[in-house]
Amino acid sequence: LLAGAGGIDALASSYALGDTYLISANTVQAFRLSVNRNANHPISKQFFSICDAGATDIYCFEPKLISGWSITGGFGGLGINSPTGTYWVPTSYALNDDVTLVRGTHQFAAGFGAMHSRLSERADFAGGGAFTFNGSVTGLGMGDFMTGRMSTFEQGMPDKKEIYDTRINLYATDSWKVTPRLTANYGLRWEPFLPQIVPDQAGTPGPLYNFSHDRFIKGIYSTVFKNAPAGFYYSGDPDFPARTGVERQWLHFSPRLGLAWDVKGN
Repeated sequence: LLAGAGGIDALASSYALGDTYLISANTVQAFRLSVNRNANHPISKQFFSICDAGATDIYCFEPKLISGWSITGGFGGLGINSPTGTYWVPTSYALNDDVTLVRGTHQFAAGFGAMHSRLSERADFAGGGAFTFNGSVTGLGMGDFMTGRMSTFEQGMPDKKEIYDTRINLYATDSWKVTPRLTANYGLRWEPFLPQIVPDQAGTPGPLYNFSHDRFIKGIYSTVFKNAPAGFYYSGDPDFPARTGVERQWLHFSPRLGLAWDVKGN
């Protein structure tokens, strides 16, 4: 009963489909599709809830769950924070297409890549209530426990969320043999910043917020959480980027230049 250790039922799956096509003697195309999924489901002991023990002024989100009891000088370590029923399942889908061409002293390459990832998660941290009895009232941890005088109490309701992430990129590069001893490699990559998306839940805006230094300087307060400090704004506030909290940035370019010199020509 006092052992709080649990296990995880985890299944990792990977799928790949690819084709390398020789278009001509000096042109090759490589195409790939892939899917990766990792499903994690904790398996924990079944306890009893604090409501089963007779508590009437606490709400028990989960049956048969105690998140933690700690009693100084008494029994401790009772409970678990990742009960059966919680999970986290990340899944990603990827596509890549690359073409290589050899023309004279040049080897050109260009390609496209895209990835879409999703995380489905249900967390339950201290959903059954976490209690600490340290003897601060009666002088004995068990005395505090028997009289119900806890020193700390913590509880959080179960939380389910979805997070989406999409990434795309384009690139072009050339490896040019300028002379028999000198090779130049140069290219350009475009990879915009697309922020993660937290979809609306049950018709309400997602649990997002951000801080704007400009809004802070101007003394602009949130209309959603009116007691929040100036500069903070949340889902539902004017000009708040819906479901992301962050603006997209399209003009992300990465140039590259490299030189290789064969000193002795051998």
